[in-house]
Amino acid sequence: MDRRLLVISIDSMIEDDLRIIAKLDTLGDILGRSSVVWEMTSTYPTLTHSIHSSIITGCYPDRHGVISNERFIPGNLHAPWYDKASDLKVATLPDLCKSMGYTTASVCWPLTVGADMTYVLHRAGIRVPLEQKGEAMRASSTEGLVDEVEPFTGKCWDELPHFEASDRFSCRAAAYLYKEHKPDVMYVHLILVDHMRHQKGVYGEHIEQAYQFLDIELKVLWDTLEQEGLLDKTIVNITSDHGHLPVERVVSLNRFFKDNGLLCLKDNGELDTWQAYAHTCALSAQIYLSDSSVAERVYSLLDRNSAALGISRVFTAEQAENEYHLRGGFSFVVETDGHTAFSSDYNAPLVGRTGDEDYRYSVATHGHLPTVGPQPCFILYNPFASRRIELQRGRIIDQAPTLAKLMGIPMSDCDGECIKELCEDSKWI
Repeated sequence: MDRRLLVISIDSMIEDDLRIIAKLDTLGDILGRSSVVWEMTSTYPTLTHSIHSSIITGCYPDRHGVISNERFIPGNLHAPWYDKASDLKVATLPDLCKSMGYTTASVCWPLTVGADMTYVLHRAGIRVPLEQKGEAMRASSTEGLVDEVEPFTGKCWDELPHFEASDRFSCRAAAYLYKEHKPDVMYVHLILVDHMRHQKGVYGEHIEQAYQFLDIELKVLWDTLEQEGLLDKTIVNITSDHGHLPVERVVSLNRFFKDNGLLCLKDNGELDTWQAYAHTCALSAQIYLSDSSVAERVYSLLDRNSAALGISRVFTAEQAENEYHLRGGFSFVVETDGHTAFSSDYNAPLVGRTGDEDYRYSVATHGHLPTVGPQPCFILYNPFASRRIELQRGRIIDQAPTLAKLMGIPMSDCDGECIKELCEDSKWI
């Protein structure tokens, strides 16, 4: 039987957004045909690249290995992100699909640079200048593919702000791939809603406007599926990764370490030596030690000053692994008090204000515990199911094995399990 899969991640889509989506033409039509899981428990820290690694592998961070967005490079306050497929330590669902003979594609999905997919289109990144975006995308995408889709995607980078341009490109590039190549499995990542929450807050008219823009762009993709005769053959999953919390202040943990003699700077303000270093994950931070002999002192300092630093809990590495399946080279993880973001900038004041120049320190952000705040949701359009299902709760790690089951592909070596209510009614099974 001809089976296809389309996964669309709307970054930062939460259960409250379903009320907005229900009123829209395209997204509302999809929602009206779909099963829904209202709240999907995510992984820790609630950061995009780490969670999308869990979405596509069905594994927690301690297994797939992506424990943050940015790599830990002491002294680099804008370290490169985890972007390479080789950063993943486990197989992805597209890997398994390709091994079974399916053609696979990704459009701006995290950690797909160098992926063994039939078609890869990777975004350039927000810090790449406009004049260099094309070159950066070509370098990280399937050879020749950026130039092939460009006539169909239009001059979006010249005509729109970055985040709107990125999502227009993604939707139209995905539509082009269906029109010309008809991949069996495709993963698409959209970022506008997340950006608007960072910039203007968790709720408000700006969120409705973002969805209205996406609805117009997704119509191009949805109409293409219908025109190409693929709609009744394609399982469509619209998913998300995390919610946001409002932020009132930013605390520089590395300034705190500097003031306590655990981190030293050169005369020019650059990092010299460190015994303790905080790698920010926005609403949490991973604390690395260069010398284990200071562990007791660092823990005591963080614990005694937790209220002033905006920390609700200090996890040991063992606690983080046992409770949230988070493991890395760090010794501690600190969690926000609910309104404090953490900075790694050792030259910053101990307590500063939020700003829109960096997602980690914006008026709303994430990286917090997955059990706190608004939750991501999960929409499943399955043309092979006879009824719609609504579930209150699920888990991010269950997404990949659920979709694998619906596609008839074995996926047992992961932490998640098939959501049986979404699979038992499907004609595929």
